[in-house]
Amino acid sequence: MKKLSFTLLISIFLLFSCNKQAVFYTTNVDSLLAQHKAPDLATFIEQTNPVVALDDYPPIIIAPIVKSELNQDLIIDIRRKEAYEAGHINGAYNVKPSQLFEFLNKYNVAAYKRIVLVCYSGQMATFYAELLRLLGYKNAYSLAYGMAGWNKDFGGLFKKNISAKYINKISKTDVNLPKNKAGLPKLENGLPLTVLKNQVDKTANLSPKQYLVSADQVFQNLDKYFIIDLRKNEHYKVGHIPGAVNIRPNELLPSKKLQYLPKDKPIVLYCYHGYTSVATTAYLRVLGYDAYSLKFGYHSFMDGILNKRIDFNAVFNDFPYITGDKRLDIKLAKVQTNNQAAPKPTIKVPVKKKQVGGGCE
Repeated sequence: MKKLSFTLLISIFLLFSCNKQAVFYTTNVDSLLAQHKAPDLATFIEQTNPVVALDDYPPIIIAPIVKSELNQDLIIDIRRKEAYEAGHINGAYNVKPSQLFEFLNKYNVAAYKRIVLVCYSGQMATFYAELLRLLGYKNAYSLAYGMAGWNKDFGGLFKKNISAKYINKISKTDVNLPKNKAGLPKLENGLPLTVLKNQVDKTANLSPKQYLVSADQVFQNLDKYFIIDLRKNEHYKVGHIPGAVNIRPNELLPSKKLQYLPKDKPIVLYCYHGYTSVATTAYLRVLGYDAYSLKFGYHSFMDGILNKRIDFNAVFNDFPYITGDKRLDIKLAKVQTNNQAAPKPTIKVPVKKKQVGGGCE
């Protein structure tokens, strides 16, 4: 993939008077960060764009919402060409994952309500949506259940991978985090945003086999991995993969539990359907961890134990799709090709309040 070519701009508010009057500044990231340096990339992300702690985490959206607002979203189908031609959403562009950032650089993405990525099951699209979120694209989402969520005709992959194969091997024993901090992975030196862009570019070049694992791979090599169960604690206690530690996504920040993760061992994360885990995997990969997401979450090895089997009739829809290599134009609201300027996502950098006297708090 080509290096990310666009320049990100940030918006900051400086509070400089007792009446808290705000002045809006837009400035070049590198020049600002030359003065405002976070000690490491993880801290920079926590301070400016804590993606794992957002209210709408992981970045997924269900098909009925996309269908109801079809003329407002930029829909990008990242599946192989043959899969796209077999059936895709009207108006969706077919873009290779390796060309995603280059494609977005051509469009005024702020003119769209959302960027919606579509893949086979939602796992790969969520991985890339999270990378976009890390770069400041707050309107990036993955279509839940992929094309299967749009139309049941594409549900074969999901149904094939839902299983209770290892339901008799789950554990109910709580596992604690290591007592000592391992620190953070060593990354290149440089301004945090420059390091971030380089790490996202590196992570975006991974193939799915380099960040996804199956239940068979994990259960046959339990000692090989440091395993994190991202689910709620009450569900963790009902049963989990032997040796798994229960950590919620919003705890994976350097000020919380992030630095207790091993730097010298592969990390496997799992959740319910695989979306939270694959988004968190993208985040950890950018931070330098050797992280993997368990495909299809707990449904891939102990489906039904929480009496929450996936109701395919409820989550798979019957929305129309088109076939072939053409995308039929739909009436897009306020959308235009951006020939002059690259998209400018926003990352906020905290700046200490000026001390001007007069009793300001």
